[in-house]
Order: sequence, then C-alpha cells, then structure tokens
Amino acid sequence: MQIALRNGLTGQIKLIKLGWSWTLFLFGSLYGIPLFIRRVPDLGITAAIISGAAMLLHDYGAQPLTDLIAGVIVLGLATWLGSNGNRLTGVRYLERGWFFAEPDSELTKMARGAWKLDDTAGVPRTLSPEDQTRAMVANAAASQRDNVLTAVGVVLIIAILVAAIGSDAITAFFAPPDQPS
Repeated sequence: MQIALRNGLTGQIKLIKLGWSWTLFLFGSLYGIPLFIRRVPDLGITAAIISGAAMLLHDYGAQPLTDLIAGVIVLGLATWLGSNGNRLTGVRYLERGWFFAEPDSELTKMARGAWKLDDTAGVPRTLSPEDQTRAMVANAAASQRDNVLTAVGVVLIIAILVAAIGSDAITAFFAPPDQPS
C-alpha cells in the first residue's frame, strides 16, 4: 500500500509505502545511499559510519568476535531501517510542508496510525501570503541543510572507500605505466 503526499507549494505528488521497506532493509546499510536519495541524510550519515566501520574492521583483520559483533550491528541497522524507514520518510515529508493528498481516506487513517501521528498532521491548510513566504524560506533552508548533509555523506563514503582500498592500490592506479627498456 502506498499513501499519496502532496507538496503544499508545488502540488507535486509523492507516493510513500506503508510498512516494511525492502529497499532500506537490503540496501540501507550500503553506506546509507537509499537514505540520501529519500532526503533523510542525517540517518544516511549514521548508516554510512556504521557500515563503513564494520567494513574497515573486517578489512583490517579484526578478530572473529569483533567481525561477528560488527555484522550483528549492521544486521540490526538493516532491520531497523526496514521497519522504520517508510515512516521516517513520510514524517520527513510532512515536516517539510507536504500533506496527505486524500486527508479523509481510510488509507490516510492507516498511515496516521502507522506513522504515530495525530489527526491534524498532514492536513492541508490555506496559508496567507506571509505564511507561504515563511514556508518557502523554511523549506529552502531545510533543503539546503539536506544538501549539505548529503555532500558530507558523499565525502564520508569516499573516505571510507579510500581507506578500504588502501593507499597502495590508489598509488598503483595513478602511477604512470612502466616504460619498456
């Protein structure tokens, strides 16, 4: 089941699934990339740090028990993201000025219950021109914050991958080819 959310300023429609997210369960711990795509970069950075630390522990010869603990933590993260990811995504959109496209439907009531929202959350309201301006400024600021966090996440992911590959491999990649004698 999917719930339709409408942007209060542009009218754009976004469909958010209710319940379990297979995408986040299977790929959310892959450096948090799906979380950045869903515009939840703070969780994306957290997932990137956890999965990167687990990968680096494994790559740099962690003890089997440490490897097991890191694997259990990553599996726990994946399970938590799978069960909570769609709710977090939906709530994030509602916080950013989106509302339920059909506020009185049964599906919306189900979403409010699943996402732990009260009956007034996500209800469209008429905004005065001043409130529209404030909402646009707040959305722009939130979007800018998300963009900065996404950029930080990309840099973090690159740093983790560089650390995992190792400096020897990078040096060999960029070294000029051997000249035949």
